Amino acid sequence: MYNLPRVGSFRPVGADFEPDGHLYVLTRGFNGFAFATQIERVQLSNGKPVGQGRIFASEFGQFDNLEGISVWRDQQGKIRLMATSDEKFSRFQSTIIVEFELQE
Repeated sequence: MYNLPRVGSFRPVGADFEPDGHLYVLTRGFNGFAFATQIERVQLSNGKPVGQGRIFASEFGQFDNLEGISVWRDQQGKIRLMATSDEKFSRFQSTIIVEFELQE
């Protein structure tokens, strides 16, 4: 069992495993006016966590309500992450797709 440490108001909203087995967790915070996003990577070895760290952090308001994440390896072997949000039929939110290429 593994408990992802909480950081301030950020809470997990999505997660996916990459092809090598590491877990990527999308966390979201809300300051009353705007959302901020963080992506954490939990490194696993033989199914057990051996390390964890933040690989991305947005500013409040940089993106909307990101709440889903997908991770894959492209044809060049690079890890890509895609995060999504939807507007929930609200004029105050937007539907977006954000793609990240992991630089290691």
